[in-house]
Amino acid sequence: MANIKKCCFGRIGRLVLPAVYDEALSYQDLVYSLCQKINEIIDELSQSDEDFYNYVDQSVANAIKQCNQYTDQQINKTYSEILLITNDLRNYVDSQNAGIRSTFSAQISEIWQYLYNLPTGTDIVIDPTTGLPNSLQNTLNNMWQALSYSLTCLDYAILDFTCDEYETENVTCFQYAWYGKFIWLKRLYKPLFYMTHPYTGLTVFYQEVINWLASLHNTDSLTCQEYADKNLTCDAYQALNLTCTQYAWELSTLIS
Repeated sequence: MANIKKCCFGRIGRLVLPAVYDEALSYQDLVYSLCQKINEIIDELSQSDEDFYNYVDQSVANAIKQCNQYTDQQINKTYSEILLITNDLRNYVDSQNAGIRSTFSAQISEIWQYLYNLPTGTDIVIDPTTGLPNSLQNTLNNMWQALSYSLTCLDYAILDFTCDEYETENVTCFQYAWYGKFIWLKRLYKPLFYMTHPYTGLTVFYQEVINWLASLHNTDSLTCQEYADKNLTCDAYQALNLTCTQYAWELSTLIS
């Protein structure tokens, strides 16, 4: 703000009418001087108001700029967060949709497979072997397969029958069709019931090998002749009160 000089009318003016040759200012000169000074003050105040308005405008502009920058930053930050959440939701929805689509596709495929395999016709029954609808003929065939002991081609090949051996079996067609596997069970499953004798080297029934192994440990039993040589009466044998195990394994030590 400019430095406005103060008016000093005491030195340049007087309270009496001015003389013709006096150097003092007249009243009109004083009024003009006062008007000039007032105009200077008005100009200065006008210039000060303009600076003030410019300062306020600049401050408001800076404040608006800072506010805009802050709000833009917050909007961008919020938009980024919303975009991230939206992407997460989209990915989650896509994964759920893929799982649901896969489940529905599998179920639809099962339904189509079921419908494709569903027998046609009027004689439709529930097959007890599968629990599914089936034609009557197929159901009977499945029940026959489940209940019969018939031989397969592989089973018959394992039996390794010659014509003469098969002829001597004297098996009817019905028995062959329904009980063939049961009739020749031992022969069919020979590897399961027969083994090589550890002493003779022959292929024998497993029970024979078990009996032979037991005889190696049964050293205190009696043969029929040895028992006859004891000449035991019924009363004497009854008095021994032997168990089956004692009779079979310890008889020679219990009978003197």
